[in-house]
Amino acid sequence: MTLFTPITGFIGGSLIGAAAGSLLLFNGDILGWSGFISSALLDPVKTLKETPWKVTFLASFCLATTTYMRYVDPNRLADSGGPSKLAFALGGLLVGFGTTLGNGCTSGHGICGLARFSKRSFANVLSFMSTGMLTSCLMSSMEGNNLLRTMETNPIHSQYGMLFSMAIILAALPNLSDKKTLGAALSGTFGACGLAIGGIVSWATIQAFLTVSTLWKDPLQYDPTVMCVMGSGVIVSWISYQFLPNYSITKSPETCMKKPLENDAFHVPTNTAIDWKLIGGGAVFGVGWSVGCLCPGAALFNVAAGSEGAMFCWFPCFVGGAYLAQRLAEYSNYKDKAKTT
Repeated sequence: MTLFTPITGFIGGSLIGAAAGSLLLFNGDILGWSGFISSALLDPVKTLKETPWKVTFLASFCLATTTYMRYVDPNRLADSGGPSKLAFALGGLLVGFGTTLGNGCTSGHGICGLARFSKRSFANVLSFMSTGMLTSCLMSSMEGNNLLRTMETNPIHSQYGMLFSMAIILAALPNLSDKKTLGAALSGTFGACGLAIGGIVSWATIQAFLTVSTLWKDPLQYDPTVMCVMGSGVIVSWISYQFLPNYSITKSPETCMKKPLENDAFHVPTNTAIDWKLIGGGAVFGVGWSVGCLCPGAALFNVAAGSEGAMFCWFPCFVGGAYLAQRLAEYSNYKDKAKTT
């Protein structure tokens, strides 16, 4: 079990906040790992054509990951035991479905949304935190009879991670002249380092945080490091908003902020609806986060590092879950339009 590490949690969270701030101030965009990954994999042609900076972000993230794992902390993912292959697969499916349906995860809603005091993000974070903690507590009561946990170490195949990273980097090379390259590259690098230093990429850190029942069983074994990561991330992200001209949390960002780049729009969500998709998506994500112990950003780090469970079980199922959620959202929108005609 991990121990409480507030200093590294604060440093890691601050770097994640800096990742969000870099993307906001340089590009006018919101950091959302789940959206970046799903859009790049489900519709790569459209992503490369309309938002090539997302591929640059992913490339810099993967490059930072492989560098960190090779030269800084090769044992970062060396936790023994953890999610089984079934848990990785089920977790990926639920996270893909939930984050797509709810339009965000721990970065888009958790870091960026809370920093701008979005009511939608508060509702989504409350939803996924509640279901994540409840699921983790239920799973902890099933020790000795739990197919979702294993005593085996999750193998790391660094060569596969390197091949994955190289493929993403090669896809990003033709777009290095894009005006959003610098902001995307800085954000991806800060994000990968922040997740690693903060410990969010480790299944043990996530499980020790979500299993709140530990507090009344053995308080010394409870690890609130994730709260330090998210708290410092939100603070640094909030600070970045203060550098935007005419910013006000009481006004729509589209109307009160100047354009960060010439002839380019500022892409901050302005939707204020708290509907079943937002709450339901957050709830499903929370369950998947608890089962597989990976959020989208941490999963991408694990894949780039060569984690067998993340690469061959979690990631493919994440794509499938995201696709199913897209189809459900399209069907729901179709039904809503049919009712109004």
